[in-house]
Amino acid sequence: LASQRRQLESTITAMQSDLDEAVNELKNSEERSKKATADASRVVEQLREEQERSAQIERARKALEQQVKEVQSRVDDAGNSSVKDGKRLISKLEQHVRK
Repeated sequence: LASQRRQLESTITAMQSDLDEAVNELKNSEERSKKATADASRVVEQLREEQERSAQIERARKALEQQVKEVQSRVDDAGNSSVKDGKRLISKLEQHVRK
């Protein structure tokens, strides 16, 4: 009977040790899971911020492209106007020289 009792106590001690080890592994896993979740949340937030920054840059780029088109159009109009004015002036000077 004493022998069986020692065997049962030994088995209980081994089982308690296994249980303690499993509990520790569970705690470690939970800590790693919390850290991974926090890291994932941080990365998601960084991604959102970068996407927002990218969208702002894209809007600014499009606005600048539009400004460049408008300025180029004004430059072209001014150049065409200058050419017309220059031709008119040359024509007037030629007429004046002919008279």
